[in-house]
Amino acid sequence: MYPVLLQTESITIYSYSIMMSLAFLTGSLIFILGGRRNGIATTTLFKLVLIAQFSALAGARLLFVINNFSLFQNDIMMAFAPVPGGFAMNGGLIFVVIAASFYLRHKNISFFKIADEIVLPLAILIIILKVGCLLGGCCYGTETNFWGINYSVSSPAFNTLGPSHTLHAVPLYEAGSVFLILAVLKLVHSRVSFQGETLILFIILYCFARITTDFFRGDVDHNYFTGLTQTQVISIFAMISIALLYILKLKQHISQNAASAIKEKTISSY
Repeated sequence: MYPVLLQTESITIYSYSIMMSLAFLTGSLIFILGGRRNGIATTTLFKLVLIAQFSALAGARLLFVINNFSLFQNDIMMAFAPVPGGFAMNGGLIFVVIAASFYLRHKNISFFKIADEIVLPLAILIIILKVGCLLGGCCYGTETNFWGINYSVSSPAFNTLGPSHTLHAVPLYEAGSVFLILAVLKLVHSRVSFQGETLILFIILYCFARITTDFFRGDVDHNYFTGLTQTQVISIFAMISIALLYILKLKQHISQNAASAIKEKTISSY
């Protein structure tokens, strides 16, 4: 689409870089405001945001380098250079969860206390990043005879496939799926049973969405494992793991409610 927003003799501004900055800024602001409503100190939230941003960049870059090691094997220091760019979102999410968990444990704050406040900023972040992918011409889809996108010259899609290729608009599919997930979570919000349930449901639904949309991706290896992409394999593993956690948390919630009911009945009998 528009990989370069502005280019002069001295500076080049890339659309993905702008959208990534906007995504982090918007997501961070929404998260801090939500965390303050939960009674968490602003300084703690600000530090958590910084940790999340740096760990997200490090994890996303690391996984991209691993997946595209042929680009860096002759000079590994290029992994720290802005060109060739590239980030893998799954790596960023994994690093954020690990880093944030350690920090919250250090501050004696339960992860589940702020878990549900993560959903909206995370969703907005993903949507804006996917718009950046669309503008930058990365994460493009396979060819389609129906509605699709013709990418512009200098985009990764054009450089790989050349002109006259109508491709699935996978970034829009992914952004649309996140909007749909938010709508579903809004409908079930009144039925939430425990802290963190909204985030758990979001992750399960988003993993399912990524598994689905990756079938339309044209820029990834579909034979990473038995006809699946790396993202699909990670998403399946994550979805199963989080689903098991969900079952465990539901059982704990039911047991706690039952114990509370017995206690109240005992007290009222005196």
